[in-house]
Amino acid sequence: MNNNELVLMQLLRSFVNQTPPDIEETAYDRDEVLQLAAIHDVAAIVGHQLLLTAEGKRPEYKHALLQTYAATVMRTGRVSEVQETITALFAEAGIDHLYIKGSAIARNYPMPELRTMGDIDILVRLCDRERAIELLEKHGAARFESSIDVSTYSFNGVMIELHTNMIHEEVQTDFQFRDYFAKAWEHAAQTQTPALWELEPTFHFIYVIAHLAKHFHNRGSGVRMFMDVAILMEKQKEVLDYNRIMHQLNEMHLDRFFARLLYLNKRWFGSRTEIVEEQLSEEAFADITDYVLSGGVFGYRTTPEENVELRKLYHENREGSVKSSAKKLFFQTIFPNRKRLERLGYAPFKRNRKLLTPFVWIYRWAYCLLTKSGDVKTRLQQLSNISDEKVRQIVNQERIVREMGL
Repeated sequence: MNNNELVLMQLLRSFVNQTPPDIEETAYDRDEVLQLAAIHDVAAIVGHQLLLTAEGKRPEYKHALLQTYAATVMRTGRVSEVQETITALFAEAGIDHLYIKGSAIARNYPMPELRTMGDIDILVRLCDRERAIELLEKHGAARFESSIDVSTYSFNGVMIELHTNMIHEEVQTDFQFRDYFAKAWEHAAQTQTPALWELEPTFHFIYVIAHLAKHFHNRGSGVRMFMDVAILMEKQKEVLDYNRIMHQLNEMHLDRFFARLLYLNKRWFGSRTEIVEEQLSEEAFADITDYVLSGGVFGYRTTPEENVELRKLYHENREGSVKSSAKKLFFQTIFPNRKRLERLGYAPFKRNRKLLTPFVWIYRWAYCLLTKSGDVKTRLQQLSNISDEKVRQIVNQERIVREMGL
Protein backbone atom coordinates (compact mmCIF):
# COMPACT_ATOMS: atom_id res chain seq x y z
CA MET A 1 0.00 0.00 0.00
CA ASN A 2 1.15 3.52 -0.73
CA ASN A 3 0.65 6.28 1.87
CA ASN A 4 -2.72 7.39 0.48
CA GLU A 5 -4.07 3.84 0.59
CA LEU A 6 -2.61 3.36 4.06
CA VAL A 7 -4.37 6.52 5.31
CA LEU A 8 -7.65 5.40 3.72
CA MET A 9 -7.47 2.09 5.57
CA GLN A 10 -6.50 3.78 8.84
CA LEU A 11 -9.48 6.13 8.59
CA LEU A 12 -11.85 3.22 7.90
CA ARG A 13 -10.29 1.29 10.77
CA SER A 14 -10.93 4.21 13.13
CA PHE A 15 -14.56 4.37 11.95
CA VAL A 16 -15.14 0.64 12.44
CA ASN A 17 -13.69 0.79 15.96
CA GLN A 18 -15.00 4.29 16.75
CA THR A 19 -11.54 5.46 17.77
CA PRO A 20 -9.67 8.68 16.89
CA PRO A 21 -7.82 8.50 13.55
CA ASP A 22 -4.08 7.94 13.87
CA ILE A 23 -2.70 9.50 10.68
CA GLU A 24 -0.95 12.66 11.90
CA GLU A 25 2.55 11.32 11.25
CA THR A 26 1.79 9.97 7.77
CA ALA A 27 2.40 12.12 4.69
CA TYR A 28 -0.54 11.87 2.30
CA ASP A 29 -2.48 13.71 -0.40
CA ARG A 30 -5.92 14.55 0.98
CA ASP A 31 -7.50 14.83 -2.48
CA GLU A 32 -6.08 11.48 -3.55
CA VAL A 33 -7.42 9.84 -0.38
CA LEU A 34 -10.89 11.31 -0.96
CA GLN A 35 -10.85 10.24 -4.60
CA LEU A 36 -9.96 6.68 -3.60
CA ALA A 37 -12.69 6.79 -0.95
CA ALA A 38 -15.21 7.94 -3.58
CA ILE A 39 -14.29 5.02 -5.85
CA HIS A 40 -15.12 2.68 -2.97
CA ASP A 41 -18.24 4.69 -2.01
CA VAL A 42 -16.94 5.45 1.47
CA ALA A 43 -16.22 9.16 0.90
CA ALA A 44 -18.62 10.36 3.61
CA ILE A 45 -17.12 7.96 6.17
CA VAL A 46 -13.58 9.01 5.30
CA GLY A 47 -14.61 12.68 5.27
CA HIS A 48 -16.23 12.31 8.68
CA GLN A 49 -13.07 10.75 10.11
CA LEU A 50 -10.88 13.42 8.50
CA LEU A 51 -12.95 16.07 10.30
CA LEU A 52 -11.62 14.59 13.53
CA THR A 53 -8.02 15.30 12.50
CA ALA A 54 -6.07 18.55 12.71
CA GLU A 55 -6.01 18.92 8.92
CA GLY A 56 -9.73 18.27 8.66
CA LYS A 57 -10.44 21.14 11.02
CA ARG A 58 -8.68 23.64 8.75
CA PRO A 59 -11.31 26.00 7.21
CA GLU A 60 -10.20 25.38 3.60
CA TYR A 61 -10.81 21.63 4.02
CA LYS A 62 -13.65 21.54 6.53
CA HIS A 63 -16.25 23.06 4.20
CA ALA A 64 -15.62 20.52 1.43
CA LEU A 65 -15.71 17.60 3.88
CA LEU A 66 -18.98 18.81 5.38
CA GLN A 67 -20.47 19.11 1.87
CA THR A 68 -19.61 15.47 1.15
CA TYR A 69 -21.12 14.45 4.47
CA ALA A 70 -24.33 16.44 3.84
CA ALA A 71 -24.72 15.10 0.29
CA THR A 72 -24.43 11.51 1.52
CA VAL A 73 -26.95 12.07 4.32
CA MET A 74 -29.40 13.51 1.77
CA ARG A 75 -28.78 10.56 -0.55
CA THR A 76 -29.35 7.93 2.13
CA GLY A 77 -32.36 9.89 3.39
CA ARG A 78 -33.94 9.74 -0.06
CA VAL A 79 -33.31 5.99 -0.21
CA SER A 80 -34.93 5.57 3.22
CA GLU A 81 -38.00 7.52 2.10
CA VAL A 82 -38.44 5.31 -0.96
CA GLN A 83 -37.98 2.21 1.20
CA GLU A 84 -40.69 3.43 3.59
CA THR A 85 -43.01 4.08 0.62
CA ILE A 86 -42.48 0.58 -0.75
CA THR A 87 -43.04 -0.98 2.68
CA ALA A 88 -46.31 0.95 3.03
CA LEU A 89 -47.49 -0.14 -0.44
CA PHE A 90 -46.57 -3.79 0.11
CA ALA A 91 -48.05 -3.82 3.62
CA GLU A 92 -51.36 -2.51 2.32
CA ALA A 93 -51.38 -5.12 -0.46
CA GLY A 94 -50.32 -7.93 1.87
CA ILE A 95 -47.12 -8.68 -0.08
CA ASP A 96 -44.52 -10.26 2.19
CA HIS A 97 -41.11 -8.68 1.65
CA LEU A 98 -37.74 -8.26 3.31
CA TYR A 99 -34.71 -6.10 2.60
CA ILE A 100 -31.31 -7.59 1.81
CA LYS A 101 -27.77 -6.36 1.11
CA GLY A 102 -27.17 -2.66 1.91
CA SER A 103 -30.54 -1.98 3.50
CA ALA A 104 -30.09 -4.83 5.96
CA ILE A 105 -26.43 -4.04 6.67
CA ALA A 106 -26.63 -0.26 7.07
CA ARG A 107 -28.56 -0.30 10.34
CA ASN A 108 -25.61 -2.06 12.00
CA TYR A 109 -23.20 0.77 11.15
CA PRO A 110 -22.11 3.19 13.91
CA MET A 111 -23.63 5.92 11.71
CA PRO A 112 -26.17 4.20 9.41
CA GLU A 113 -26.70 7.36 7.35
CA LEU A 114 -23.11 7.10 6.08
CA ARG A 115 -23.49 3.56 4.71
CA THR A 116 -24.43 4.34 1.10
CA MET A 117 -26.44 2.08 -1.22
CA GLY A 118 -26.52 2.03 -5.00
CA ASP A 119 -30.03 0.59 -4.91
CA ILE A 120 -32.66 -1.01 -2.70
CA ASP A 121 -32.75 -4.80 -2.80
CA ILE A 122 -36.10 -6.36 -1.91
CA LEU A 123 -36.89 -10.06 -1.64
CA VAL A 124 -40.47 -11.19 -2.29
CA ARG A 125 -42.00 -14.63 -2.50
CA LEU A 126 -42.10 -16.06 -6.03
CA CYS A 127 -45.89 -16.35 -5.79
CA ASP A 128 -46.10 -12.58 -5.09
CA ARG A 129 -43.73 -11.48 -7.85
CA GLU A 130 -46.36 -10.47 -10.41
CA ARG A 131 -48.43 -8.60 -7.82
CA ALA A 132 -45.34 -6.75 -6.59
CA ILE A 133 -44.37 -5.79 -10.15
CA GLU A 134 -47.90 -4.63 -10.95
CA LEU A 135 -48.03 -2.54 -7.77
CA LEU A 136 -44.67 -0.87 -8.39
CA GLU A 137 -45.51 -0.06 -12.00
CA LYS A 138 -48.94 1.24 -11.00
CA HIS A 139 -47.20 3.77 -8.74
CA GLY A 140 -44.78 4.97 -11.39
CA ALA A 141 -41.83 2.59 -11.23
CA ALA A 142 -40.03 2.36 -14.60
CA ARG A 143 -38.74 -1.10 -15.47
CA PHE A 144 -35.20 -1.41 -16.86
CA GLU A 145 -34.79 -5.16 -17.14
CA SER A 146 -36.47 -8.25 -15.80
CA SER A 147 -35.95 -11.97 -15.27
CA ILE A 148 -37.61 -14.54 -13.06
CA ASP A 149 -34.94 -13.95 -10.38
CA VAL A 150 -34.64 -10.16 -10.40
CA SER A 151 -36.39 -7.15 -11.91
CA THR A 152 -34.76 -3.71 -11.92
CA TYR A 153 -36.74 -0.47 -11.60
CA SER A 154 -36.30 3.23 -11.07
CA PHE A 155 -38.75 4.45 -8.44
CA ASN A 156 -38.84 8.08 -7.33
CA GLY A 157 -35.26 8.53 -8.49
CA VAL A 158 -33.92 5.45 -6.68
CA MET A 159 -32.95 2.13 -8.28
CA ILE A 160 -34.79 -0.92 -6.98
CA GLU A 161 -34.01 -4.59 -7.49
CA LEU A 162 -36.94 -6.91 -6.83
CA HIS A 163 -35.63 -10.42 -6.11
CA THR A 164 -37.29 -13.80 -5.81
CA ASN A 165 -34.00 -15.48 -4.84
CA MET A 166 -31.12 -13.98 -2.86
CA ILE A 167 -28.51 -15.59 -5.15
CA HIS A 168 -29.02 -15.72 -8.92
CA GLU A 169 -25.96 -17.75 -9.86
CA GLU A 170 -23.79 -20.37 -8.26
CA VAL A 171 -20.77 -18.96 -6.44
CA GLN A 172 -18.80 -22.16 -6.95
CA THR A 173 -19.61 -25.31 -8.89
CA ASP A 174 -19.63 -27.77 -5.98
CA PHE A 175 -22.58 -26.40 -3.96
CA GLN A 176 -26.15 -25.45 -4.89
CA PHE A 177 -26.21 -21.87 -3.59
CA ARG A 178 -29.46 -21.01 -5.32
CA ASP A 179 -31.26 -23.92 -3.65
CA TYR A 180 -29.89 -23.04 -0.23
CA PHE A 181 -30.84 -19.37 -0.35
CA ALA A 182 -34.21 -20.16 -1.93
CA LYS A 183 -35.14 -21.23 1.62
CA ALA A 184 -34.68 -17.69 2.94
CA TRP A 185 -38.28 -17.42 4.16
CA GLU A 186 -37.70 -20.39 6.46
CA HIS A 187 -35.04 -18.28 8.20
CA ALA A 188 -37.04 -15.06 8.47
CA ALA A 189 -39.51 -13.70 10.97
CA GLN A 190 -42.25 -11.13 10.56
CA THR A 191 -41.62 -7.75 12.16
CA GLN A 192 -44.21 -5.57 13.86
CA THR A 193 -44.79 -3.86 10.49
CA PRO A 194 -47.41 -5.77 8.46
CA ALA A 195 -45.92 -7.88 5.63
CA LEU A 196 -42.35 -6.78 6.49
CA TRP A 197 -40.02 -9.64 7.39
CA GLU A 198 -36.43 -9.80 8.58
CA LEU A 199 -33.78 -12.48 8.16
CA GLU A 200 -32.41 -14.01 11.32
CA PRO A 201 -28.81 -12.76 11.87
CA THR A 202 -26.89 -16.01 11.33
CA PHE A 203 -28.56 -16.86 8.01
CA HIS A 204 -28.10 -13.26 6.87
CA PHE A 205 -24.41 -13.34 7.81
CA ILE A 206 -23.88 -16.54 5.80
CA TYR A 207 -25.50 -14.77 2.87
CA VAL A 208 -23.22 -11.73 3.25
CA ILE A 209 -20.14 -14.00 3.06
CA ALA A 210 -21.51 -15.90 0.04
CA HIS A 211 -22.42 -12.64 -1.70
CA LEU A 212 -18.94 -11.22 -1.08
CA ALA A 213 -17.39 -14.45 -2.40
CA LYS A 214 -19.54 -14.21 -5.54
CA HIS A 215 -18.35 -10.67 -6.25
CA PHE A 216 -14.73 -11.54 -5.49
CA HIS A 217 -14.97 -14.57 -7.78
CA ASN A 218 -16.47 -12.56 -10.66
CA ARG A 219 -15.23 -8.98 -11.01
CA GLY A 220 -13.73 -8.48 -7.57
CA SER A 221 -15.05 -6.66 -4.51
CA GLY A 222 -14.14 -3.35 -2.93
CA VAL A 223 -13.09 -2.61 0.62
CA ARG A 224 -16.62 -1.65 1.75
CA MET A 225 -17.86 -5.23 1.43
CA PHE A 226 -15.08 -6.38 3.76
CA MET A 227 -15.88 -3.54 6.16
CA ASP A 228 -19.53 -4.70 6.19
CA VAL A 229 -18.35 -8.06 7.54
CA ALA A 230 -16.17 -6.43 10.20
CA ILE A 231 -19.05 -4.25 11.41
CA LEU A 232 -21.59 -7.09 11.42
CA MET A 233 -19.25 -9.29 13.43
CA GLU A 234 -18.78 -6.56 16.01
CA LYS A 235 -22.40 -5.37 16.21
CA GLN A 236 -23.98 -8.84 16.20
CA LYS A 237 -21.34 -10.79 18.11
CA GLU A 238 -23.83 -11.75 20.83
CA VAL A 239 -26.37 -13.27 18.42
CA LEU A 240 -24.29 -14.83 15.63
CA ASP A 241 -24.02 -18.63 15.88
CA TYR A 242 -20.46 -19.25 14.72
CA ASN A 243 -20.73 -23.04 15.00
CA ARG A 244 -23.56 -22.97 12.50
CA ILE A 245 -21.80 -20.39 10.35
CA MET A 246 -18.61 -22.45 10.11
CA HIS A 247 -20.54 -25.68 9.46
CA GLN A 248 -22.47 -24.06 6.61
CA LEU A 249 -19.46 -22.30 5.10
CA ASN A 250 -17.61 -25.61 5.20
CA GLU A 251 -20.45 -27.25 3.24
CA MET A 252 -20.31 -24.35 0.77
CA HIS A 253 -16.52 -24.74 0.48
CA LEU A 254 -16.19 -21.12 1.61
CA ASP A 255 -14.52 -21.89 4.93
CA ARG A 256 -11.01 -21.07 3.65
CA PHE A 257 -12.29 -17.92 1.97
CA PHE A 258 -13.84 -16.83 5.28
CA ALA A 259 -10.71 -17.70 7.27
CA ARG A 260 -8.58 -15.57 4.94
CA LEU A 261 -11.18 -12.79 4.98
CA LEU A 262 -10.85 -12.74 8.78
CA TYR A 263 -7.09 -12.37 8.45
CA LEU A 264 -7.51 -9.44 6.04
CA ASN A 265 -10.00 -7.75 8.36
CA LYS A 266 -7.67 -8.26 11.30
CA ARG A 267 -4.86 -6.53 9.40
CA TRP A 268 -7.06 -3.83 7.86
CA PHE A 269 -9.55 -3.02 10.63
CA GLY A 270 -8.10 -4.60 13.75
CA SER A 271 -11.03 -7.04 13.93
CA ARG A 272 -10.89 -9.68 16.65
CA THR A 273 -12.81 -12.94 16.79
CA GLU A 274 -12.62 -16.33 18.48
CA ILE A 275 -12.56 -17.98 15.05
CA VAL A 276 -9.05 -18.84 13.91
CA GLU A 277 -8.13 -16.93 10.79
CA GLU A 278 -5.85 -18.38 8.11
CA GLN A 279 -2.70 -16.34 7.84
CA LEU A 280 -1.62 -15.19 4.40
CA SER A 281 1.97 -14.74 3.28
CA GLU A 282 3.06 -11.11 3.05
CA GLU A 283 3.18 -11.45 -0.73
CA ALA A 284 -0.40 -12.80 -0.89
CA PHE A 285 -1.60 -10.14 1.56
CA ALA A 286 -0.06 -7.40 -0.59
CA ASP A 287 -1.50 -8.91 -3.80
CA ILE A 288 -5.04 -9.14 -2.43
CA THR A 289 -4.88 -5.69 -0.80
CA ASP A 290 -3.74 -4.14 -4.07
CA TYR A 291 -6.44 -6.04 -5.99
CA VAL A 292 -9.19 -4.89 -3.63
CA LEU A 293 -8.07 -1.25 -3.47
CA SER A 294 -7.39 -0.89 -7.19
CA GLY A 295 -10.95 -1.88 -8.08
CA GLY A 296 -14.10 -0.05 -7.03
CA VAL A 297 -16.92 -0.64 -4.57
CA PHE A 298 -17.92 -3.80 -6.50
CA GLY A 299 -14.52 -4.53 -8.02
CA TYR A 300 -13.78 -4.02 -11.70
CA ARG A 301 -17.32 -3.28 -12.90
CA THR A 302 -16.18 -2.30 -16.40
CA THR A 303 -14.76 -5.76 -17.04
CA PRO A 304 -16.56 -7.18 -20.12
CA GLU A 305 -18.95 -10.03 -19.38
CA GLU A 306 -17.02 -12.40 -21.66
CA ASN A 307 -13.87 -11.79 -19.56
CA VAL A 308 -15.77 -12.76 -16.40
CA GLU A 309 -17.19 -15.90 -18.02
CA LEU A 310 -13.83 -16.79 -19.52
CA ARG A 311 -12.01 -16.53 -16.20
CA LYS A 312 -14.69 -18.59 -14.43
CA LEU A 313 -14.45 -21.26 -17.13
CA TYR A 314 -10.66 -21.20 -16.83
CA HIS A 315 -11.12 -21.58 -13.05
CA GLU A 316 -13.34 -24.64 -13.55
CA ASN A 317 -11.05 -26.27 -16.14
CA ARG A 318 -8.06 -26.11 -13.76
CA GLU A 319 -5.88 -28.16 -16.13
CA GLY A 320 -6.58 -26.18 -19.33
CA SER A 321 -5.17 -22.91 -20.64
CA VAL A 322 -6.95 -19.58 -21.02
CA LYS A 323 -7.02 -20.00 -24.80
CA SER A 324 -8.52 -23.50 -24.63
CA SER A 325 -11.16 -22.10 -22.25
CA ALA A 326 -11.84 -19.32 -24.79
CA LYS A 327 -12.50 -21.92 -27.50
CA LYS A 328 -14.93 -23.72 -25.19
CA LEU A 329 -16.72 -20.45 -24.36
CA PHE A 330 -16.87 -19.58 -28.08
CA PHE A 331 -18.74 -22.86 -28.68
CA GLN A 332 -20.99 -22.34 -25.64
CA THR A 333 -21.88 -18.84 -26.87
CA ILE A 334 -23.21 -20.27 -30.15
CA PHE A 335 -24.66 -23.48 -28.70
CA PRO A 336 -25.55 -22.73 -25.05
CA ASN A 337 -26.72 -25.70 -23.00
CA ARG A 338 -30.09 -25.76 -21.27
CA LYS A 339 -28.70 -24.48 -17.97
CA ARG A 340 -27.05 -21.53 -19.69
CA LEU A 341 -30.24 -20.78 -21.63
CA GLU A 342 -32.16 -20.69 -18.37
CA ARG A 343 -29.65 -18.24 -16.89
CA LEU A 344 -29.97 -16.09 -20.01
CA GLY A 345 -33.68 -15.75 -19.33
CA TYR A 346 -35.26 -18.20 -21.75
CA ALA A 347 -37.89 -19.18 -19.17
CA PRO A 348 -40.31 -20.97 -21.58
CA PHE A 349 -37.60 -23.53 -22.32
CA LYS A 350 -36.72 -24.43 -18.75
CA ARG A 351 -37.21 -27.67 -16.90
CA ASN A 352 -37.13 -30.93 -18.89
CA ARG A 353 -37.70 -29.62 -22.40
CA LYS A 354 -34.34 -30.70 -23.83
CA LEU A 355 -35.86 -31.44 -27.24
CA LEU A 356 -36.66 -27.76 -27.65
CA THR A 357 -33.03 -26.67 -27.24
CA PRO A 358 -32.15 -26.64 -31.00
CA PHE A 359 -35.25 -24.51 -31.68
CA VAL A 360 -34.16 -22.11 -28.94
CA TRP A 361 -30.74 -21.83 -30.59
CA ILE A 362 -32.37 -20.90 -33.91
CA TYR A 363 -34.66 -18.37 -32.21
CA ARG A 364 -31.71 -16.88 -30.32
CA TRP A 365 -29.52 -16.67 -33.44
CA ALA A 366 -32.27 -14.83 -35.30
CA TYR A 367 -32.93 -12.51 -32.35
CA CYS A 368 -29.24 -11.66 -31.91
CA LEU A 369 -28.68 -11.07 -35.63
CA LEU A 370 -31.66 -8.72 -35.81
CA THR A 371 -31.11 -6.78 -32.59
CA LYS A 372 -27.41 -6.88 -31.64
CA SER A 373 -25.38 -8.38 -34.43
CA GLY A 374 -22.50 -5.94 -33.80
CA ASP A 375 -22.18 -6.92 -30.14
CA VAL A 376 -22.29 -10.63 -30.98
CA LYS A 377 -19.67 -10.23 -33.70
CA THR A 378 -17.37 -8.32 -31.33
CA ARG A 379 -17.79 -10.93 -28.60
CA LEU A 380 -17.01 -13.85 -30.94
CA GLN A 381 -14.02 -12.01 -32.43
CA GLN A 382 -12.61 -11.37 -28.96
CA LEU A 383 -13.05 -15.00 -27.95
CA SER A 384 -11.42 -16.26 -31.16
CA ASN A 385 -8.42 -13.95 -30.80
CA ILE A 386 -7.36 -13.73 -27.15
CA SER A 387 -4.52 -11.28 -26.67
CA ASP A 388 -1.49 -12.09 -24.54
CA GLU A 389 -2.41 -9.13 -22.30
CA LYS A 390 -5.88 -10.55 -21.64
CA VAL A 391 -4.33 -13.95 -20.88
CA ARG A 392 -2.01 -12.25 -18.39
CA GLN A 393 -4.92 -10.41 -16.72
CA ILE A 394 -7.03 -13.54 -16.40
CA VAL A 395 -4.17 -15.67 -15.06
CA ASN A 396 -3.35 -12.96 -12.51
CA GLN A 397 -6.96 -12.65 -11.34
CA GLU A 398 -7.25 -16.42 -11.10
CA ARG A 399 -4.11 -16.51 -8.93
CA ILE A 400 -5.60 -13.93 -6.54
CA VAL A 401 -8.96 -15.73 -6.44
CA ARG A 402 -7.15 -18.91 -5.43
CA GLU A 403 -5.05 -17.03 -2.88
CA MET A 404 -8.36 -16.06 -1.24
CA GLY A 405 -9.31 -19.72 -0.94
CA LEU A 406 -11.86 -19.92 -3.74
